[in-house]
Amino acid sequence: MKNIEILLLSAVIAMPVCAGAQNTRKTSPGVGSVSSEGGAPAARRQPRNKKLDAKVPPPAKGGTEDFAARGPSDDLYEAGANPDENLIIRARVGAAFSGLSGLRSALTLYWGDNEMAFPPDLQALVPQYTERIFAINIPGCAKTNKVTLVKNLKGADLGKVIRNTGGWLYIADPKSKRWGDLVIDSSRIYKGKPLYEY
Repeated sequence: MKNIEILLLSAVIAMPVCAGAQNTRKTSPGVGSVSSEGGAPAARRQPRNKKLDAKVPPPAKGGTEDFAARGPSDDLYEAGANPDENLIIRARVGAAFSGLSGLRSALTLYWGDNEMAFPPDLQALVPQYTERIFAINIPGCAKTNKVTLVKNLKGADLGKVIRNTGGWLYIADPKSKRWGDLVIDSSRIYKGKPLYEY
């Protein structure tokens, strides 16, 4: 009998324990329950931790507009109702960053080939510098490859010209210090910064 108790004790100690939860494990019938704190039989079942048992709300039905309508938080990194939605958000934002990087590279190549001048619009990059203008799907906006042109930018603050279309915003003003800049046309926050600042 002593060997069985030692074996059970070592099995309980080897099992992972959730932080903050009461860990009471049942053994085979006839032996009783064993507490992880010392191997002595437990007098009664410990109360369940209500915080750990809290139900996760189901994913919202519908499209991307649900992310925008969920609440006051504009932080996309935490906008999802559950880990699955947060994964979708990160994947969409990651794809947008990838498209942004590709289009910026195409703009740089165009600039080098055209006497240090940027194109009047992004369509001038197709098909020589990029196959297409990438469509992006920012949560809270419809999937789009729409390009908003800013032909007269006063100052350097892009926050004043952001229209939150969820597409691209391109500075086509040769007089501006930001001429040739391309950003995501959204002020939604991702990891502490508005998307247009990436």
